Amino acid sequence: MRVRTQREPLAHSLMFWVLATMGIAAAVPCILGPPVESYRALLAIEQHEDSVMRRMEERITRQVRLKEALRTDPQVNLRLAQRQLAYRPLGRLAYLDGSDLDYPAPAVAEVTPADPVELPRWMACFVPQCLSSIYTGERTRQVVLVMSLSLIVFALVTYAPRTRTARSERHLE
Repeated sequence: MRVRTQREPLAHSLMFWVLATMGIAAAVPCILGPPVESYRALLAIEQHEDSVMRRMEERITRQVRLKEALRTDPQVNLRLAQRQLAYRPLGRLAYLDGSDLDYPAPAVAEVTPADPVELPRWMACFVPQCLSSIYTGERTRQVVLVMSLSLIVFALVTYAPRTRTARSERHLE
């Protein structure tokens, strides 16, 4: 049975809560940092895949339009034959100025840099962007985690509210 006989000073309680809060505030980002970084990586991959899908859809629509134009428009067929097969209708002279010998360069897909991945607000408050390298770096994360846990242990050992048992009270008398 534990009986509380003497109150600790207010400064002890205040110091306990300050140290415990500081330790917890440093430990939470260390614990949540790696999952948040993997979530950021997944968001970046998702953004990249979305942009690739948009480019592929645009290419498919262009190909469908070209296919329909080839079926219906004879002018498109004529231009395509002139460009790809070097076809010239009768009565027209073909002049070689060197530009016909150059092959068209393959179309290069436009690569736009992805926007930085923004975290949801509730998650960003736990791991600030400027400190994420501290909390997610393997070596610094271990050091900060050990320091914060030792701060919590120090607060518990030094300033935790003390209770005395009835047996220790009898011993003191």
